[in-house]
Amino acid sequence: MHGEGTGGGGALFVLLALWILAGVFILSQDPFGSDEEPVAEPGPTAEATEVVLEPTVAPTPTPAPPPPLPECEADECDEIVTRAELAQTFVRMFRLPVTTADFFTDDNDVPQQTAINRFAAAGITSGCGENRFCPDGEVTRAQFATFLDRAMELPEADRDYFTDDSDLVHEPAINRLAAAGITSGCGEDRYCPNGQVTRGQLIRFLERALSLQVEPAA
Repeated sequence: MHGEGTGGGGALFVLLALWILAGVFILSQDPFGSDEEPVAEPGPTAEATEVVLEPTVAPTPTPAPPPPLPECEADECDEIVTRAELAQTFVRMFRLPVTTADFFTDDNDVPQQTAINRFAAAGITSGCGENRFCPDGEVTRAQFATFLDRAMELPEADRDYFTDDSDLVHEPAINRLAAAGITSGCGEDRYCPNGQVTRGQLIRFLERALSLQVEPAA
């Protein structure tokens, strides 16, 4: 009986010793890892990876260059410009918007009918009366001043430039053309408002007018 009791106590001692050794081994393992081991960085978060985009500013569009000026041969520069031809030229030079309206009754067989309607839609002409445009009519220098003034919306003039336009409805437009440097008249403080516009004059007027339009804004 004594032998059996001694054997059971020995087995219990062995089990107790093994249990203690196992606990010591577990405690010896650093749950936080070694200082020498690389520490894994936390994964990216939505806040950390968010990209802040700077507001973009649209580039200022470069203005389109003006269309080329009309030309005339030496023997053509003294030819008188018709109202239909002037409408066509203004549509091209000032890029007048398209319209579907038909303003006049006397231009149905005229090649420039579309241009004439755009000329009217832009508020540059109201015709020559009774829903007519008089497409084959000549353009006087006074009429041209009003047409160009309306197309360009020139600023007011600060003085009266000429002595031969005082009784004309076109006088304010004539003065605005002079103030803008588009015309210097026909000599001796005169504008010759009743003179007809020739092809050569038209080219010179437009050259000066368009040079004002392409100047950069201050």
